[in-house]
Amino acid sequence: MNAVLARLRGPGRKLLRAAVPGILGRIDAIPALQREVEDLRAEVIRLDADLDESRRLNLRAAELLDTVYEELGRRPV
Repeated sequence: MNAVLARLRGPGRKLLRAAVPGILGRIDAIPALQREVEDLRAEVIRLDADLDESRRLNLRAAELLDTVYEELGRRPV
C-alpha cells in the first residue's frame, strides 16, 4: 500500500489515504460475513428438509381425508 501511495501525487493520494481505513475495515469483515453465509446456507438446507416433510405430511393427510370421504359416501343416509 505504501508503494502505491508513494507513486500518487496530489488529490489522488489524499483520497486513497482517506479511503484506506474503510477498505481495511471491509476486508476485516469478510470472515464474519462468510460465516453468516455458511449459517444461512445451513438454515436453507434445514428449511428445505422441513418443507419436504411438511409436503409429505400434507399429502398423507389428503389421502386419509379421501379415504374418509369414500367411506362416508358408501354409507346410506
